Amino acid sequence: MKQRRNSLPLRILCIVMAIGILSLALYVITARFGYEKKAALIKANDEQISKTSAYAQYIPQIKGLILQEMQKAGLPGYAIAIVHGNETVYQSGFGYADMALERKVTAKTLFQLASNSKAFTGLGLLCLQKDGLVNLDAPVTDYLPWLTMTYQGKPAVVRISDFLHHTSGISPSTISKIPVDDKPGAIERTVRTLIGTELVSVPGQKYQYATINYDVLGLLIEKLSGMTYEDYLTRNVLSPMGLTDTHMVRDYSPEQLATGYKLSFGTPSVYAAPSYDGNKPAGYMVSNVNDLARWVKIQMGSEPTSTFDNALIQASHIPNTSVQPMKEGYYYAAGWRVSDSTPTEVAHSGSNPNYSSNIAFLPEQELGVVVLSNSNSYKTSILAMKIMDILAQRADTAPKIDDLYQTIDFYCTIAIAVLAVLCCILLYGLFRRVQDIRTKKRAFGASPKVLVRAGVLTAALLGIAAFILLSPHIVFNGAVWSFVFVWYPNTVAISVYGVFAGLILGYACLMMNLLFKGHETITVKTMKA
Repeated sequence: MKQRRNSLPLRILCIVMAIGILSLALYVITARFGYEKKAALIKANDEQISKTSAYAQYIPQIKGLILQEMQKAGLPGYAIAIVHGNETVYQSGFGYADMALERKVTAKTLFQLASNSKAFTGLGLLCLQKDGLVNLDAPVTDYLPWLTMTYQGKPAVVRISDFLHHTSGISPSTISKIPVDDKPGAIERTVRTLIGTELVSVPGQKYQYATINYDVLGLLIEKLSGMTYEDYLTRNVLSPMGLTDTHMVRDYSPEQLATGYKLSFGTPSVYAAPSYDGNKPAGYMVSNVNDLARWVKIQMGSEPTSTFDNALIQASHIPNTSVQPMKEGYYYAAGWRVSDSTPTEVAHSGSNPNYSSNIAFLPEQELGVVVLSNSNSYKTSILAMKIMDILAQRADTAPKIDDLYQTIDFYCTIAIAVLAVLCCILLYGLFRRVQDIRTKKRAFGASPKVLVRAGVLTAALLGIAAFILLSPHIVFNGAVWSFVFVWYPNTVAISVYGVFAGLILGYACLMMNLLFKGHETITVKTMKA
């Protein structure tokens, strides 16, 4: 009877662990099934097709491609626009702006533009240059005396044009140091994080994409115009262009903005990312494909109703060819990547923690594509490339690669399943040892040698824990886990917590084995003595 009583808590523990594992499996299966069920119903929500455009013949093929890519990428929603000359050939929303509410994406649904915000900031700077308020060849310290940086320990001279073309020498890893900030003055506080920065290359000699470069330009716009960044761009860029659905402040209703998602166990999961208002000039403008179709027409000089200076538009497409191009054969201009191929392609992609975008156009053919999504995925850019390939009737230019976030989520899901089983086994073992101590089947029997082993074990655990904690710093050159958790799938955070749980439980089991011996072990030692 006594034995049964002692085994009852163990049975309860086993039942609880089994229920926990089954619940996790059921959640993953249900979430995936629910998404696949919704994905099967996805279609064009509010499509508008030009009946006169010669490119309309490609729309059935493009729609099939969009639906295929959405299901493969596990994305909740897309918004697409295709323009030719001053005509919108096609625009529509696909999927969901909010999956829970079944609110569908339309051409008027707002999305964060991510790095496609940079072209707006680039034009703002060129407006300042036109008005004689800034010299692009001048050092940044002529305008922001406190923004001092070094290269190999010596003061560095960084020109305004270096920020514009991403040749400042600022490391791409500085994105991990951009602070969470939604208060007035956030842009200056973000730029001030660069004070004393050690550059990774000589300014002006190497292209290295660092998103914070454009926050510096945003701050220059504020300081030199005497206006807020938002007011200056609205008055000098957005209003002359007639872009009424492009926003830099939250003056729209929440229902207009697509809900942002991240991958979690293979399915989109709602994710409310932190606010990085100090990074707005580089990545946090908001717009829709209805406005961006007009934006692309203006870029190609085919929108007759825009009053914005077309000469500045053309200037913003002039790339910096004084440095080596990117691997893909693109040079950087003012917020645009410009190809060195014929015909010239002007394009830019964008990624935020829960949104992604791609805008591309062929100026000579006056052909443009806009793709927006409410999840962070490289598939957004892949889709834009494939649509342009169809329209331009050219060979497939999209790289044959898997989406990084899908790959990470897949392996982390497997790791979580393994860790869940391992932690349950360790928890069961720990519970058994505690029970043995309570029932006096184990007794404290630590010799000096055993205590040394316990110290070594503790040091090893602390070393492993320190390595895990510092690994983002090593891999991402100074980042911390909080940055990784914001940008990568939710399963990354669960995996990391699972590893620590396994380490702690394993450590506890090993320490109990070392410090508390069973009676048989104690008896043998006594007899030997």
